[in-house]
Amino acid sequence: MRKERITIVFLIDFLATREGLTGGTERQLLELIQHLDRERFRPVLCCLQEFAHAPCLDGIDCEKHVLHVYSLASWKGCLAFLSFVRFLRGNSVDIVQCHFHDSILFGITAARAAGVSRTISCRRDMGFWYDGKALGRLAMVNRLTHRILVNSMAVKESVSRHEGVRPDRIDVILNGIDMEAFDSRAPAALHREFAGIRPGDRVVGMVANINRDVKRGDMFVHAAALVARRHPGVKFLIIGSGRLEDGLRTLVRDLGLEGVFILGGRKPSTAEYVKGFDVGVLTSDSEGFSNVIMEYMAAGIPVVATDVGGNRELVRDGSLGVLVPPGDHRALADAVSRLLESDE
Repeated sequence: MRKERITIVFLIDFLATREGLTGGTERQLLELIQHLDRERFRPVLCCLQEFAHAPCLDGIDCEKHVLHVYSLASWKGCLAFLSFVRFLRGNSVDIVQCHFHDSILFGITAARAAGVSRTISCRRDMGFWYDGKALGRLAMVNRLTHRILVNSMAVKESVSRHEGVRPDRIDVILNGIDMEAFDSRAPAALHREFAGIRPGDRVVGMVANINRDVKRGDMFVHAAALVARRHPGVKFLIIGSGRLEDGLRTLVRDLGLEGVFILGGRKPSTAEYVKGFDVGVLTSDSEGFSNVIMEYMAAGIPVVATDVGGNRELVRDGSLGVLVPPGDHRALADAVSRLLESDE
C-alpha cells in the first residue's frame, strides 16, 4: 500500500547566527519547505543548533526540532545521534536531505543507520573552504548517499572533481526566486533612510553577508574610490552586516569615501533596497549560484559580478550584465563606470 504522504526530514546546522544573520542556503531551504505540496509531502525541519535570534524558525509552517548538537565528537553528540536514529525510525521517514558539512556527516550516517530509503546531501558553494580532512570525511559519507543535489553546473563539476563523485549521481536544481513576493515590495526611498544619499543620486549597491571574507566587500570599496573620481554624484551602498563591518568602515575612511560609501546594515528584507539601486554589484571570490544576482535581475537593474562559480550561468557577459575577474577592483570600477555612462 502506498503511503499517503512522503515524509522528508531536512537537516541543517542552523538557520541563523547569534546575530540573526542568515545566508542564501537557509533562505532557499525555507522557501522550499513553504512551497511543498502538503497533500503529497510532510516536511520536518531539524537543526543541529539553535541560536538566540532565529525568527525564521518561529515563522516556518512545519514540524521542527532542534537537536542541540554543538560538537559531533562529543558524548552529547553521540547521544543526540542515537536519539535522531530513533526519531527517523519512529516517524517512518522516507527521505533525509542534509545541508552543510556537519549536518551531512551527522544526518546521512544516522539516516542509513535508521534504514531511511533515500538520502540526499546538498552542495551550494564551490567548496572553497574544504581542506583535505573535510574532503576525506565527505568522501566516506558520499558512499552512504544516494544523490547529491547542487544548485549550478559549476558546483556539480566542482563536486565531481574534488570529491570524486560520478556526475550521474549529482542532480542540478537551480536556485529560484519568488517573483510574486519580490514584486509585492515597494522600492525603498534610500534618500530618506541613509543620510548620505540625496534625491536623484545614482546608487551602486551590493547585498552581502559581510561575515565572510570570500564576499570581498573590500574590493567594492576600492572600486568605489575609482568610480567616485569619474562620477562625483554617485553613491555606494552595502546592505548587510557582520564581523568585517568595522574593517570596511576603516577602509572607507582611509580612502576618503565618508558620505559617499554607506554601510547600510542588516535588513529583514533586501528586495526594497535592491529596487533602489541603479547598478547591482557582486564581488565574491567564490559563488555557487547567487541569490543576490537573481534579486538584481528581478529588480531589472544591470549586474556587475565576478566571473566565478555559477555566476556565468546567470549573467550573459555584455548582455544581461558584465563579468569581471575576481579580485580585480579596477576591472570592476571600469565596468560600473561604463554602465553609469550608458543610458541604454
